[in-house]
Amino acid sequence: MRGPAAPVIRGVVAGTDTESAVSLLSRDWDGVDAIELRIDTMMAPDLERLLTCPRSLPVVVTVRPQWEGGKFQGTENERIKLLEEASRLGAEAVDVEHRAKSLPGLHERTSLILSYHDFEGTPANLNEIRRDMEAREPREVKIVTTARSPKDLVSIRRLLGEPREGVDLRRTAFCMGSIGLPSRILAGAWGSAATYVALEKNQASAPGQLTVEDLQAVYGQGPVDPDTRVFGVAGNPVGQSLGPLLHNRFFLSEGRSAVYVPFLADSLNELIEVGPGLSLFGLSVTIPHKNEAARLTPDLNPEAKACGAANTLLFDGVSSVPTRGFSFDGEAAAQAIEDGVGGKDELKRRLERGPLVVVGAGGTAAAVGFALTQRGARGFLVNRGKDRGEALAKRLGLSFRGLEDLGSLDPSVVVHTTSVGMAPDVTECLIPASALPSGCVVMDAVYRPIETRLLGLARERGCLCISGLEMFIRQAAMQANEFAGKPFPLDWARELLLDALGEEKVLGQ
Repeated sequence: MRGPAAPVIRGVVAGTDTESAVSLLSRDWDGVDAIELRIDTMMAPDLERLLTCPRSLPVVVTVRPQWEGGKFQGTENERIKLLEEASRLGAEAVDVEHRAKSLPGLHERTSLILSYHDFEGTPANLNEIRRDMEAREPREVKIVTTARSPKDLVSIRRLLGEPREGVDLRRTAFCMGSIGLPSRILAGAWGSAATYVALEKNQASAPGQLTVEDLQAVYGQGPVDPDTRVFGVAGNPVGQSLGPLLHNRFFLSEGRSAVYVPFLADSLNELIEVGPGLSLFGLSVTIPHKNEAARLTPDLNPEAKACGAANTLLFDGVSSVPTRGFSFDGEAAAQAIEDGVGGKDELKRRLERGPLVVVGAGGTAAAVGFALTQRGARGFLVNRGKDRGEALAKRLGLSFRGLEDLGSLDPSVVVHTTSVGMAPDVTECLIPASALPSGCVVMDAVYRPIETRLLGLARERGCLCISGLEMFIRQAAMQANEFAGKPFPLDWARELLLDALGEEKVLGQ
């Protein structure tokens, strides 16, 4: 996030003892510009030891009271005295709540950050709150709310864009929670003075807070400014997606002012309605919104039109109606299988020898079924729910079967398209080993872990196994062609993702 509009990155030290905190304060943190020291979360903090230890970064001292979501249980007078003592000892800034009845007396070298937190939602009167805070003339106002819908992201962006009364006034604002994560990543593009990160894994001090490692590795994009184009993945869940890592690295390599973020969304329509306010130009669409994506898009590619599902949407940045929708899942899966078996002719021969079995009835199943029946496949669609399964099977020209019939189908190619077996539920598997004849091709669309429980069973049975990662990188390359004007190299993407997944590769075994 180190561009011309890059915000100050504040790493949070919280929930520790004095000596552990001193150790963190003394380290050189790449990508961190300042430290927030959360005194309220520490047992018997030694302020003098904390603030006079050798350190290379400025420190913001916070003593958050319980009535503002913190852990300080003393009196207000005690809290104010701690902040004044921190200033005397050399703290570069202190964070004080807007609702505090009095402000501490500070040394001239110590800046005042006036803060407001809402852990329930994003209030409609944000501007009124902001004006009241700025009237108290702090060095910086910090407004942090909780996102309950994508509309709250737009509210924060508009707040940051409001005219500033004072030239020296700094304004920090973002949303907490998983829905609010994009506002932390887009802080620089939206004009926020700062964003906050956890210094180490499992040390987040607020919901949705990234680690500095993730912020750098996944979202450390190139030029960031108000004209930065926003892309992302929309779904529920989205936390497991490797799309942000892959697309942001590609944008960076191409020198594009663009960023790709996760949008946790219960409703796709709710997200794209506010797309213009987010500078949204493209979306990857995942579970459970692929069918809704097709319904909301007037112009679809043949695969999306045929299967009634889309996994890629483009926008013009002005209208909330997608300009074009695509389904790339089916073609990506088919190409991955072709490459895995040794080419188009070999896949054709296998499909002639025995039936195709597609497990699932969502958007991915529809796309995969379409692409493979276009290549001559005949066979079965298997699903837990009968009505939905029968409807999709009829649409694809396949026969419907229930899960209980899997053992009698003798397939040549099996493609599993549900989320069963995805991390963290890595021991789950819908398909019994007895339903996988030796020599058949088995693909699992799940790619976290790469070696799912299903693929582990299939390998033991002597099947040819194809990871969902191969499907994922191919469809992502097709998306990159739409987002950036060119696809990325498959070998580059595979190496990047295998390195990122590390120990996750075999969690399913």
